[in-house]
This record gives sequence, structure tokens and C-alpha cells, in this order.
Amino acid sequence: EAAGRGLQAVSGELEAARQGAGLVAMEGPGIRMVLKDASEQPEGSPDKSAFTVHDQDLLLLVNELWSAQAEAVSVNGQRLVAGTAVRCSGPVIEVNKRPLAAPYEVLAIGDADGLKGALEGLRGGIVDQLRSAGIEVKVTKEQNLVVPAFARLPGYRYARPALVGAVPPENGG
Repeated sequence: EAAGRGLQAVSGELEAARQGAGLVAMEGPGIRMVLKDASEQPEGSPDKSAFTVHDQDLLLLVNELWSAQAEAVSVNGQRLVAGTAVRCSGPVIEVNKRPLAAPYEVLAIGDADGLKGALEGLRGGIVDQLRSAGIEVKVTKEQNLVVPAFARLPGYRYARPALVGAVPPENGG
């Protein structure tokens, strides 16, 4: 009986770790955001890129969601996890090494009122900045969103688990 309880406890811990690592699809209430490049740009504007969604815009937005206690986030179906990179790659934004194009759909599971308030209630915040540039930002509260699991297991080439209680060598050796 004790072994069964121990196995249940370990199984529960493993499932919690899988969820925390983003390896499990999650569902729950939250917000859906859709970001579209500006449909009109001011006449004679020298910098057309000022009216498009950039990787740093998505990064600021996602960081604001994490700060507002989002529990699971995806961009165009790509789950964001600890090792996720959001970066510019020519005319597209890459998330998890996958090229994405506008419009960008960001799903965030958490307290919908809190998430929406953190994004739209902050004067001069990222949503304000994007809207000022003419970028269309639509934020809607949802009762039940599904954020997909991270698509692949992380692989380690150089990192390995540290020995428990090991003291790192001083000065690199």
C-alpha cells in the first residue's frame, strides 16, 4: 500500500513537471489577442516597418502576460516554454524556430480580467504603443482556450544534470 502511494506521488510530480515544462496541452479561461499590421500608413512615411508587428513587440507583450500571471501562452500555435526564442528572421518572426506571419494570435490562460487589465489598463504600455502605431490589437476574454503542448522534447548536447550537492570548481577549474 505504501509503495502504491509512493508511486502515485511520483506520478503526480512527474505530471506537474511535464505541465510546467509545457509538454502538456493546457485548457482554461484567459484571453485571445490578435495583432495585425497597420492597414494604412501615413503618407510619405519613410519607415514602413514602424507600422508592422516586430519580434520585440511580441516579446514585450508576452513578458507582460507572464508578469500578469499567465499560466500557459502560445503564439500562432507555438507554445512558449523556458527555451523559446522569439526572433526576427527576415520578413517573418520565428517562434521555436518556426517562421510565423501576421496576423499573430496570442493565447494566454489565466485570470482573464487580470490579463486583459494588465495589457489594456496600462497607459503607455505595449498595447497602447502598438495601437498608436496603427497596429490592430484585439483582446477578447475567453471561457475556455486550449494552448497546445510544446512540439518537441528538448535535447541536450552540452548540459548534463549536476551532481547533488556538488560544489562548482573555482575559477573555471
